[in-house]
Amino acid sequence: MLQLILGRAGSGKTYRIREQVKQLAEQNTEKIMLLVPEQYSFESEKAMLKLLGPKQVNKVQVMSFTRLTDMAFRAYGGSGIAKLDDGGRNIFMNLALEEVKEELEFYVTRVEELIPFMLSMSAELKMCAIAPAVLLETAQKTEDKKLKQKLKEVGLILSAYDALVAQSYLDPLDDLQRLKYTFTEHRFFGGYHIYIDSFEGFTQQEFDLIELMLSQASEVTVSLSCDTLDNQIGAEVFARVRHTANVLMRMARQHHVQVSAPIVPESGIRFATEDLKHLEHQIFRVEKEPLSNVPDAITLYSGETVYHEAAYICATIRHLVMNEGYQYQDFAIIARSLDHYRGILDVTLEQYEVPYFMDTPRSVYAEPLMCLVLYALQILKSNFASDDVFVYLKTGLAGLTPYEISLLENYTFLSVIFYLISPDNIRYCRGLIVNMTSHELTCLFNLSTRNQCDQLIMFFQELWITFLLLQVFYAEPVHLFPQVIQQRDQSLVIGCGKDNIMEFYICFSDLRHITTL
Repeated sequence: MLQLILGRAGSGKTYRIREQVKQLAEQNTEKIMLLVPEQYSFESEKAMLKLLGPKQVNKVQVMSFTRLTDMAFRAYGGSGIAKLDDGGRNIFMNLALEEVKEELEFYVTRVEELIPFMLSMSAELKMCAIAPAVLLETAQKTEDKKLKQKLKEVGLILSAYDALVAQSYLDPLDDLQRLKYTFTEHRFFGGYHIYIDSFEGFTQQEFDLIELMLSQASEVTVSLSCDTLDNQIGAEVFARVRHTANVLMRMARQHHVQVSAPIVPESGIRFATEDLKHLEHQIFRVEKEPLSNVPDAITLYSGETVYHEAAYICATIRHLVMNEGYQYQDFAIIARSLDHYRGILDVTLEQYEVPYFMDTPRSVYAEPLMCLVLYALQILKSNFASDDVFVYLKTGLAGLTPYEISLLENYTFLSVIFYLISPDNIRYCRGLIVNMTSHELTCLFNLSTRNQCDQLIMFFQELWITFLLLQVFYAEPVHLFPQVIQQRDQSLVIGCGKDNIMEFYICFSDLRHITTL
């Protein structure tokens, strides 16, 4: 069954869906899925946890299309295959253009200019679920010679590109298409109650997946931001949303799925005043109805520059907090694009001492706690690789001070181990490369305890490496390190370890200027 919930902003569509999910969870319904846009997934999870509690929340799967894809490929295979990145896309598109260049007549230009254009076109066509073969077929039916040639050449280029990628990689842009085939084979959505919330529209790939949900699931409920499906009322505002609703209903009927009458909650229940309610109804209409009175809840300010806008906003917030009993958490600043205000608004907020959170995408690795957990697991996976260990330590949550971490890091990078069994086992060193004196080579030779130093001397001679040999110690390197940093200017320390292993260190007295060998 397909159930549409229609309503303007603030009508309670999301609230109604969450209440229905709660009822199903309390009835011990096993398969419940809440599908939301990527940017709303975390907020939705928090809301469901608050609504259901820690014991019931696991009954509800809060998913985005990306998370759904990841879950499916982990369960049914496909997550371990190498994924194509932007660098790989550029390389493969370059190879594809080189492969078909003899057949190109229209798209004859510099490769560096054609590559981003073709990659953009490839991404757009993939989202619309249009394969290169469709372009070639369409070219055969097109009478316009110029358009015919364009379609043919684009089809040839993208066909060659997809063929090259398919040999070694999977393109993440094809994930939803592959996901459809996987879910079709396994009838994944069978018995599910699926709720789709906060979307305004869908790509063709997403529509294909929703169509599969409609054909398999017990019930699919979709909330859409429009107050009616009548195209004569406010058509210019909700045209895209109504198109989405019509596509969903058409797909349901094609699969003989019952379409229930849309639920339309009362509009405007979110707004505290009639002024705000009127603004929501009228702001995007072509023909507007003015307010009969001067609104108290709405203020218009036109600044000469972005800087004036930022200053006015911050000064207003500061005034309301200091003089009228508001809290900083009571305010939200909304912009069409934060890129226009970044570096201006945030600086102004700091100048007015207004605490804020800027809603900009950040990698999960930028969060210290998440980085600590992830790299704790990575350390075990990599068998304590030094790079992973230091990322873990530098989160600031591992219990070591920055100075202690720097000492450990310096020791690690200074410790270059040379296995003196064969020249092939000697690792190339890093450091100062100049001429080495015969006296210094003789000193090195005399240090050998098992006549194993000849190969090492040859190695140094080949690389023309020299050091100022001031102090030589026979001890374990771990114990030598504190002594090394107390030496003047520059020191070379050599320690003979177990199993014919010799360890070399070069450092300066100042830890910040250690030269690594």
